[in-house]
Order: sequence, then C-alpha cells, then structure tokens
Amino acid sequence: MNREELTSRDLDLLQEVFEAARSNPSAIPRNPAWGDEYDPLEILAGIDSPVEHVTIAAVNLRIAMHPEEHWSKCADCGRVYLADDETPGDTVCSPECWNSYCRYLTAEVGCSLSSFKTLDESPTGTEPGYGGDRPEENRYGRDLY
Repeated sequence: MNREELTSRDLDLLQEVFEAARSNPSAIPRNPAWGDEYDPLEILAGIDSPVEHVTIAAVNLRIAMHPEEHWSKCADCGRVYLADDETPGDTVCSPECWNSYCRYLTAEVGCSLSSFKTLDESPTGTEPGYGGDRPEENRYGRDLY
C-alpha cells in the first residue's frame, strides 16, 4: 500500500472514533493512564481545539476502544498512523516516507543509502531478548516489542 492508501485507511479508522464520540461517548472506555486532567472527549468537542490535539485525542480514544492496535507518529512526515503489517514499522508511515527518511539519515550520517539493506537489527546483548526489561545501555534506547 502507498501513503495515500494508508492515510485513507487511517482516516477511516479515526472516523469511527468521531462517530462513536457523537453517538455514545459513555461507551468509550477511559484509559486510567489519562489521569483526571486529560479528557480526549472534551478535546474532540472543543471548537477551538487545534487540529493536532484533536488528532491525538482521536488516536487515544481509538487505542482505548481497540487496545490491540499500535499507533505511531511518522519520523518523516509527522502523520499519526496505525503501525501494522501494511506499514514499514514504528518509525515511518509508508514506503514513500521510508525512502525519504533513509535519504535524510544517509545525508546526516554520511553513509551510502545501500547500507540500509544491511542494518543489524539484533539486540546488542543476548539477555534479555526483545520485549523484556532491557539494560540501560542498549543501542536502541528503548524496549522493542
């Protein structure tokens, strides 16, 4: 799928959130991590809410409704997207953005673009593996799931 198709798919998924928020907001589960200060339904209802805040609120509600989904923000274009088997991963939203992001990284690092075909994606240590507690010195700086 290309970026246009993926964007259309993600907008359709978020449209389901807007419809649920309009028709039956009390049916949308509340994520305890939001605390008392954050109310995504209030942001969706606010006429002065910035578009970026509305999008993030819709994604947060979508995750509350579908906790099995993983959403991310594209490092290239900045779009919030559903990271699944159709997307290149958690870093970028589409094959087009992956190509652009690789070009950017090669310019910053000064390596050839072909080096991205041979990236070592294995963890630095043998223990623990992906998804568990990782040592602070891991090369990714975060856990991978």
